Amino acid sequence: MDRIIGKISLIENKAVKIMDDAAARKKDIAEQIRRETESFDRELEAETSARIDEVRTSMEAEMKKKLACQQSRADQMLEKLENHYKCQSKNYVEQLFKEMTGA
Repeated sequence: MDRIIGKISLIENKAVKIMDDAAARKKDIAEQIRRETESFDRELEAETSARIDEVRTSMEAEMKKKLACQQSRADQMLEKLENHYKCQSKNYVEQLFKEMTGA
């Protein structure tokens, strides 16, 4: 009977050891997963930030190009209007004077 109790006690001790080892291994695996997750998150954040910067830079360059084009067109139109006014200002003044005097 003592022999059976001894065997059962030995089995129970081995089971406790196995459970303790499993708990320790589970803790190690959880820590490893946590570190890998943090590493993945940092890498993803860096890649996302780099991509956002790349897109922002591209968009800024495109906007500067469009703005320069619009500025050029506005400058050309303003020059055209100024030239037209210079050529026609005397006619405009005479026409306005005639309309105001009724002549």
